[in-house]
Amino acid sequence: AQAVRHALTNNPHLRTLFSDLGFAAADLYDAGRMRNPVFSATRLASDEAGLGDQLSLSITASFIDLVTQPARARMANAEFAAAKQDFAFAALDLASDTQSAFYSYIAAKQVAILRKQTSRAATLSLELAERFYVAGNIAPKDLALERATAAEANLVAIRADAVEFEARTHLANKLGVSTSQLWDTDAQLPLPPHKKDTIEALLPLAFQSRLDLSAAKIRADYLADKIGVTNWSRWLDDLSLGYEREREADGEILKG
Repeated sequence: AQAVRHALTNNPHLRTLFSDLGFAAADLYDAGRMRNPVFSATRLASDEAGLGDQLSLSITASFIDLVTQPARARMANAEFAAAKQDFAFAALDLASDTQSAFYSYIAAKQVAILRKQTSRAATLSLELAERFYVAGNIAPKDLALERATAAEANLVAIRADAVEFEARTHLANKLGVSTSQLWDTDAQLPLPPHKKDTIEALLPLAFQSRLDLSAAKIRADYLADKIGVTNWSRWLDDLSLGYEREREADGEILKG
């Protein structure tokens, strides 16, 4: 449990997904807003005697933003929901991988300890055989077999150390720490559970509960919605609506 908590806090990939979740939240906020209206004013002076200045005031807002705002908000909501599902699935997947790496590392440590003990026993047996050989109690063939057994046990112990280091590196990647740091795990694996879940019981649960499948479904619906909105909104282009009031040089007011 402590290893999983550490992984969820420090894993770089999960941090990246959490940042993506923040961007999706920002997009959701932006989808609910319209572009600011544009206000403009124009003043033209006339050099003709008796005529006043021409003054125009106008305000313009995006029409396409107005008509597509509900669709944009709906699609941003779907993308944000999918991002949340992606993050939740990544967190659960990381927790599962961390547990697997944790157990693999402890098992590799136990195997390495066993192989070292076997190598040590083979070395002691070889030392005793050499004494027997010097005393003339065993044949050269028996001494050669003892040497071969000790050498093989030593090689097996070295390979077990390499497997242990590989398992430690894999676990360190999940935890977001370095293998050179001073950290360790339990020395022994817990006993396996008495009752195991069957594949028949797990498959329906996977189809119902897998968050990556849920996120994929949300994105499929989002893309279908986006295609529909694009098909009818592409004819509008960047259409804007505005109001303008203009006072002519002779005092006439125009507006529309």
